[in-house]
Amino acid sequence: MHSVAYKLLLSIFVFFVCARAAAEEDGRLRWLSEHYAPYNYVDDKGQPQGITVDVLKALWNKLEVPERLRKIEFMPWARGYAVVQRAPDTVLFSTTYTPAREKIFNFVGPVVENKIVILSRKQDRLQIASDPDLKGLIIGVVREDIGEQIIIEKGVDRSSIVASNLASNLVQLLNRKRVDAIAYSYDVAVWNMLKLGIDPREFEISYLLLGGEMGFAFHKNTNPILLQRFQKALDDLKIDGTVEQIRRTYLESSR
Repeated sequence: MHSVAYKLLLSIFVFFVCARAAAEEDGRLRWLSEHYAPYNYVDDKGQPQGITVDVLKALWNKLEVPERLRKIEFMPWARGYAVVQRAPDTVLFSTTYTPAREKIFNFVGPVVENKIVILSRKQDRLQIASDPDLKGLIIGVVREDIGEQIIIEKGVDRSSIVASNLASNLVQLLNRKRVDAIAYSYDVAVWNMLKLGIDPREFEISYLLLGGEMGFAFHKNTNPILLQRFQKALDDLKIDGTVEQIRRTYLESSR
């Protein structure tokens, strides 16, 4: 009897030790992001906010990541994109899935859908029927963003691209007629316009580049078991409705 009780207590002890070790491993990750509202951004009080940020917080809670390890570093997209390719234990979000990116990162997701478009001024009546129509246009992008990568793949010459580090600067380029159009996420562009006092109704989608999905891009050599833990936790949050509730909170309030 005593032997059975001892084995039971030992099993419980080992379970909690392993669980704590797993939580510590999950917490050693370095989380990188950019200002890409409503998905990830810093509010007026300096606190991380957004759909993907709140999903990450829910993941931390579910995986019992220690509070002291729950940190997000915000930086320009191009810098974060470079860091996560070379530095182990790093994660970049929100990152749009593409075949090319899935070769260099390990993804956990998807978290949300993301529509990448060519956005132009309505008064210009820009007509784009197919990829060749993109040539000859001056197009604004965020450096190393999916929008830039797509239009380059479609044959747009780099000399016709005006790159910015921030979404807020990008929509200003379009509003001030410094570019013919921008290649960017529609939701993020509209969010930034509203924050800057620019009327989104003065602009229109001229061309759909990608109807994609976004998630967390982990360094390629991340422990597969860790990736499985995060993916399972995210799947559970989708099943119980947490992810959808978070998404609606942000997107419905911004309309």
